[in-house]
Amino acid sequence: MNTDTISQRPSTQSDDNLLTPEEGGALTSWGEQLISGQKTYYNQPVIKKAHWKWEVVLYFFLGGLAGGSYLAASLADLLGSPRRDAPLVRAGRYLSFACIIVSPILLIKDLGRPERFLHMLRVLKFRSPMSLGTWGLSLFGMFCGLTAAHQMAKDGFLNWLPVFPRLFKALPVKIIESIGSFFGLFVASYTGVLLASTAVPVWARARHILGPLFLTSGLSSGFASLSLILSLGRRNEEPLERLERAELVAMSTELGLISAIPAVLGPLANPL
Repeated sequence: MNTDTISQRPSTQSDDNLLTPEEGGALTSWGEQLISGQKTYYNQPVIKKAHWKWEVVLYFFLGGLAGGSYLAASLADLLGSPRRDAPLVRAGRYLSFACIIVSPILLIKDLGRPERFLHMLRVLKFRSPMSLGTWGLSLFGMFCGLTAAHQMAKDGFLNWLPVFPRLFKALPVKIIESIGSFFGLFVASYTGVLLASTAVPVWARARHILGPLFLTSGLSSGFASLSLILSLGRRNEEPLERLERAELVAMSTELGLISAIPAVLGPLANPL
């Protein structure tokens, strides 16, 4: 076939993914294309932008915030003084419950077919971060709901109900908090693991950092939010001081992980 005929061939939709010889001759992988800043034949970026919108971004924040505030409230209840740490426990339980209620709504709204969200719960796949995350989020929501119901019963918000206040007050809340804290840590960190499981080179190369990074970010957000809530009410200096120390540790660890990312990425960090 004549080369002139080839050059005059009308372009088709499949040409979107083709590179010209000048652009793609020396490239051996699309990761290298990303590093060198090359474009595709029709000036399209090598890596497509994320298809998710603001709902998922907001969930990243709220999921970590729920895990961090739940852990703070649980530790204060399990290890602290009932009278001194009662405001911290109350604020952490209500804050984590509010965040975890909104989180699945955001994720369901982001789905292309929201009515199919229950399909993620049919089978538990231990090799799928998304499947594990769906189940972990559901279980964590259950524990948040139980501890929040216990707190609401103690605060008298459920007195208008006939039986439930007595039932919720009798819950083994310390056992619930101990188990729920594990799922809170999981929910705060699994989104980083989920991002690292994609084909985006920057995320995949930093797979050992993203999980801990999301976890420390969620913890620092939770501790900071509780500090703000407590400072707006009747001040109790000791819980605030302990929260500030915990927040400092979490933020320092988070900063260290962020600083390590360029070294881990190597040449993949050039676009950053």
